[in-house]
Amino acid sequence: MNEVEAKRIDTLIREGKTLRVRSCHEDEFEVKFADMSGDRWHLLLLNFIKNCKSPSWISKKHDDGSERDGWFIVGVTLPQGPISYHLPSRLWGFAEPVVDEILEIGKRGDGHTSQDVTDRLFGYLLSESGSIKVETTL
Repeated sequence: MNEVEAKRIDTLIREGKTLRVRSCHEDEFEVKFADMSGDRWHLLLLNFIKNCKSPSWISKKHDDGSERDGWFIVGVTLPQGPISYHLPSRLWGFAEPVVDEILEIGKRGDGHTSQDVTDRLFGYLLSESGSIKVETTL
């Protein structure tokens, strides 16, 4: 994905537009970002991790040993770079069976930002198959 495409998709997400996505299996589905909030995002992320071929982990502690009350960290090492996300503690039991490792202390990040995570996820989506197409519904 080039910088122009990444900015276009980021704008669509911020505006709450619907994206039509076609998978490599020719399945088509729509994602309306304005409807994706709270646990919907969290569960979508866990489903992604469950089906992702990249190594994943969870931890209740950051790499420096600190904790964020009521939250835990999930991390995935994508070919595009690592991503991490805080999830509410009530979802720990859902995360345990889908990740590769449960760590006492989380892995040290590379300083990635929220935008880096978005770019890496889109890069991963587009890299898995040349037949994946992202279209907007205006």
